[in-house]
Amino acid sequence: MQINPVLNDLRWGRAGLIAAGIVLTFLGMMSILGAVGTTLISVFVVGVLLIFSSLLQFTFAFTSGRWSGFALHVVLSIFYGLLGVYLMQNPLLGEMALTFALGFFFIASGILRIVTSATMRFAQWGWACFSGVITTLMGIYTIFYLQQLSMYLLGTLIGLDFMFLGFYLMATGFTLKGLINRN
Repeated sequence: MQINPVLNDLRWGRAGLIAAGIVLTFLGMMSILGAVGTTLISVFVVGVLLIFSSLLQFTFAFTSGRWSGFALHVVLSIFYGLLGVYLMQNPLLGEMALTFALGFFFIASGILRIVTSATMRFAQWGWACFSGVITTLMGIYTIFYLQQLSMYLLGTLIGLDFMFLGFYLMATGFTLKGLINRN
């Protein structure tokens, strides 16, 4: 039986999807089990990225010639650099600030989902509205219990994201395997 050329190309990619899914699921479980460490590492990484961004902004400001945005890029460079150094030197305060920002993001995105789904009434709008209510409540909970949650919430969420991405990749790989075997 002739195999569809697209499926034949995916034959070798499916093993990679399954392997990546297994690795991500494992990393997700480790992130959840070590949520405090994952949280601290994520704050450190954000600090490093801010410092790197600061250097890029500063370089751009001085290498782009005379233009009206020069001062903005210098100020942003200083702001990013100071914030990055602050996060790296004060990871506990940094994790609280990032957790607070996450809670605020949950509230804002949840309200946006509620309003959009209730006013537009698109297909499955009820589920989108319900999702918005849950997300809003999660944000309110995060802000009210900030001190208790900040040590492990970011690490737990990162771990859950890795796990669900891993599940998705494995499921896609196994689905491809089934499609290839049928053809």
